Amino acid sequence: MRNSKKRNIYQITLSSLFLSLSVIFAAISKYVVPLFHMPNGGSISLVMMFLTLASLILGPFYGLFVSLSFSLINLTIDGGFSYNWMSIILDYLVAFSCSVVCSIYRKQYFEKKPQALIYALLSFAVLRFICHFFSGVLIEWNGDVGSLKPNFELKNVIYSITYNMSYILPSTIICAVCLISLAKPLFILNDTVMMKEICPYSEDKLHFSKNTYLSFEKILFTLFVVCLIGAIVGCIPYKSEEYASVFSMFYLGYISLAVTVIFDVFLIVKMLKEDKDKDEIKKVRKKYDIFLLVFSLFIIGVSILSILSYFTYGYDVYHS
Repeated sequence: MRNSKKRNIYQITLSSLFLSLSVIFAAISKYVVPLFHMPNGGSISLVMMFLTLASLILGPFYGLFVSLSFSLINLTIDGGFSYNWMSIILDYLVAFSCSVVCSIYRKQYFEKKPQALIYALLSFAVLRFICHFFSGVLIEWNGDVGSLKPNFELKNVIYSITYNMSYILPSTIICAVCLISLAKPLFILNDTVMMKEICPYSEDKLHFSKNTYLSFEKILFTLFVVCLIGAIVGCIPYKSEEYASVFSMFYLGYISLAVTVIFDVFLIVKMLKEDKDKDEIKKVRKKYDIFLLVFSLFIIGVSILSILSYFTYGYDVYHS
């Protein structure tokens, strides 16, 4: 029979750990690596990874506690108490509390199914983006103070989409790569006494996965799809007249190009190693590898277009 007191201690300890890591990495993105912090709020960081793990491992109650605590601390760090009340709700409280949706995949996580990590992160990222998007079209900012003036004009919608994509998309890519890399160690950790105490499911109700890691092909396909989305968004030139500043997404082309080329090298090396293998299963995998390679070439083309947009059809927008 489980010791509820010990279980609560474990949950509180892990909650403190995830909260601390979230605050630390948020501070790093804001102050240590200023390039990761966007001019009008938002930053590229590993925060979503820790909030995702908090809800997956600890469940909705403690997951919500961690995310709400982080949002309040983050709000204080940003000086957000002087912001519009709608921004406080959407950009902080609700946006980060969306991590509670990750609890839907909790059973899959304890069954050591690696896809649970990716599904949980993507669900969180999509809901968080929706919150930031609506904040961008509902609030009109004048300096540091904003007033509630909904504006769904096309230019405002495009600005909200591109601006919020500029940090949520890279953050999602980085967090996804980290979670994939940590999948096997995390599932090994599930066999410890502490994790078995936290797990709300009895072993007879869990259907354990034989593979505690995602196949290289599945990882690559997911990563390439995210890179393609980033490259496409990066092709959209936009200038913010409201803030009297230029905001562009073309740099996402550099990110998607670099990530795609790096993983293409791994893919080619893998294909060369398996070239002499006559196994039928390996032959099928090789065909899929060829598909991934062709797909990556398309992504590289879109990424280059995104970069060239700064110097070609987006020139008047970026340089005027």
